[in-house]
Amino acid sequence: MTVLDLPSAPQHSPGDQSSGSTALSARLPRIPVWLARTAFVATTLALAGLACWYAFWLCRFTVDDAFITWRYGKSFAESGVWDWNPFVEGSGLPRVEAYTNPLYAFVSIVPAVAGWPVEAFFKALGLLLLCGGIATAALLRDVPRYQRVALVALMAANPLFVSHFFHGLESGSFALLIALLFGVLYRRGRLGALGWAAAALVALSRPEGMGYAFVAVAWAALVNRKDRREVRGALAVAGGLVGYWALRAWWFGHLMPNTYMVKSGNVDAFGIMQRLTHPVVPVLTILAGAAVLCEIFWRRADARRDRKKGTADTAVRLPGQGVRPTTRTPLPLQDLTPTVLAALTCAVTLVFYPLSVLHMDVNNRFFWQLTAPIALVLLCRPLKGRRLPGGAKATDGAAPKWAALALALTGIGILYFKELPGIDPKAVLAGGVAAAAVALVLWGRTVTPLLVVGAAGVMLAVSATPLETMVGGMTYRFHLREAHEELGRIMARDKTIKGFVGMGDAGVFPYALNKDQQAIDLGGLADPYMADPKGIPREVFAKHGAAVVVLAGEPDYGRNWFGMASSYTMVDHVKKAKWTYSAGLPFSGSYWLNVFVKPGTGQQFLRELKARRPVAEQANVSPEPIGWAYAKAHMWDFPFLNDPVR
Repeated sequence: MTVLDLPSAPQHSPGDQSSGSTALSARLPRIPVWLARTAFVATTLALAGLACWYAFWLCRFTVDDAFITWRYGKSFAESGVWDWNPFVEGSGLPRVEAYTNPLYAFVSIVPAVAGWPVEAFFKALGLLLLCGGIATAALLRDVPRYQRVALVALMAANPLFVSHFFHGLESGSFALLIALLFGVLYRRGRLGALGWAAAALVALSRPEGMGYAFVAVAWAALVNRKDRREVRGALAVAGGLVGYWALRAWWFGHLMPNTYMVKSGNVDAFGIMQRLTHPVVPVLTILAGAAVLCEIFWRRADARRDRKKGTADTAVRLPGQGVRPTTRTPLPLQDLTPTVLAALTCAVTLVFYPLSVLHMDVNNRFFWQLTAPIALVLLCRPLKGRRLPGGAKATDGAAPKWAALALALTGIGILYFKELPGIDPKAVLAGGVAAAAVALVLWGRTVTPLLVVGAAGVMLAVSATPLETMVGGMTYRFHLREAHEELGRIMARDKTIKGFVGMGDAGVFPYALNKDQQAIDLGGLADPYMADPKGIPREVFAKHGAAVVVLAGEPDYGRNWFGMASSYTMVDHVKKAKWTYSAGLPFSGSYWLNVFVKPGTGQQFLRELKARRPVAEQANVSPEPIGWAYAKAHMWDFPFLNDPVR
């Protein structure tokens, strides 16, 4: 190893290309270090305060589907059975895998066993993850301060980013874990223990997370193909995920979960091939593949030339500091990590998402959760090498052309969609154009501010949500409380209703029922029909059924929504059996929860329901609830604290 003695001030040869810029910088006033640090800390704290302000308003947003996942922990704690229905064993009903996020389902055991309010627990978890992401971005010491400020701003100054950590679904944590997984690989060139753990968590966060985890560990093994430890770690993670998939298939009796049956429409290979042959996909594939091959051949030629010259690694001797460790040069394929992430995201969003029936696309969460991590990963590593004491430059900076390629792929993917659910179309267009334009300029040029602009354009394109959409999220939970939750509480007070209670789309509703009332899903992710064509046997419900809650566009009899076979079968049964019908409570003017109860039961329930209906109509049907005035009127109303769900 060669040791270089460096003077305290940099010296340049006459032909040094940086001499001009050095002379220019010498003429410009330099900001004192203390002032730069103070400005960085002050800006970061201000952004953190802004994130807290957003969190104050958005933390009360909880999607009804989140309670479906959390119910598994509650069921397991009460019965020891891993199923949405804790009474399923011996009841004639099949086991149901209704969650898209096994990770949150496993974590939900903690509040259930401890007796904590489950909704408040996951709010606290979301806040912890959000703060952890912001703190990690601020503490990346090898990244320039203004780049760290931009990274923090993309998270803290982004209300949509903040909201995804509080609505109970996995979008926020999933995006953060993807950024952690690929960010570790991009920065270090290997995964290590932290990266392997991140890969496992990504795989357990969503179905498409399996693909992201496998691609990440495979890419890490390719980048470090001569490192046996890295290859063994990749194989261990892949083997563990295959084992988990086999275990869950054995327990539930189906290779694919209920959520796949609901959201994919059982897409066949022909449908996938049709999307793969869409013109934009081959173009992106050819461009990315050609660029990657050129880089591989280029770097191999550089490596052969360096070997012929006998170039050796060097350590740096700094005045008064002794010999510093060798600065590791990035591995040949390490800089391509964001490009791999962008290509994978384009494949999922351009091919598989359009083939899926993506229910509950809250604030564009599906496209956002895969695209936002690209912006975070691009900014987590400096383009320029670190400046060492004495004026030397480290060689660990990222190659700008591969950051540019990642931006180009992402920008083209954004422009292809043009319109994203809940996002301002002008912002989508502006963000996509900014990413693509920056990519053209950035290719071959080490201009970090351009990278910041491109990453900001990507985040803007998937996060620019109109104010009315955000206000709707703030007030959503109040509507849920006045409809689904209140309906369950009224039913729970009637002790004559005992047995199965069918629910058109069960979320928070089952949490309000008493122990003698067992909820079964008749049309949502937990509907047994999704995984088993037999659905809910008619004779089982005829024997144990007590009530049915059906979804409808209005309170009138016969205006019910079906769509799902279990709902149709059960409603057909109760109509023939002449069960008592009643208009229920409205979630909105076009979304009603109407009920059938078994003859001779539910008289108290029907009386209380009739008395409560005007209150629910006033809260959920009048035009005021969708406005900012309604949100301000409930400024100090936190349903997960004031009346927590356990």
